[in-house]
Amino acid sequence: MYKGIKSEFVRNKIKGANWKNKQYMDDLILLEGLVRRGPPKEGMARLYGGNAYIRLRKKYWDEFKALCEELNPKAMESHLRMEREFEEANRRYNLRQKKEEERAKKEWIKMGGVL
Repeated sequence: MYKGIKSEFVRNKIKGANWKNKQYMDDLILLEGLVRRGPPKEGMARLYGGNAYIRLRKKYWDEFKALCEELNPKAMESHLRMEREFEEANRRYNLRQKKEEERAKKEWIKMGGVL
C-alpha cells in the first residue's frame, strides 16, 4: 500500500506522520490514485466512484490541487468538468424526486388522505 505511492507530495506528508493520522494518509493515497487515473468515466462506476471522488476532493481540496499540479496538471479541467456534470445530474435527480413527491401528495389527498 505505502510502497506504491507515486507522488512526492504524499511521501513528504507521510514522513514524520503519526500513526494516529493513518486515515488521513490512506485518504491521500486514494486521492492520489484518483488524480492519476482521472475522474470515473461512465455508468455506475461514475455514479459510485464519483461520490467517493468528489467527497475526497472536497474534503482535501488543497491536497487535491497539489497532487494535480505534481502528477497531471492537465487533469484539473477534466476533474472540474466531471464534478459539474455530476452536480447537474444530482440536480436533475432531485428535481424529479420533488415532482414525484408532489404527484404522490396530490394522489394521497385525492384518495382522502391528510397531509
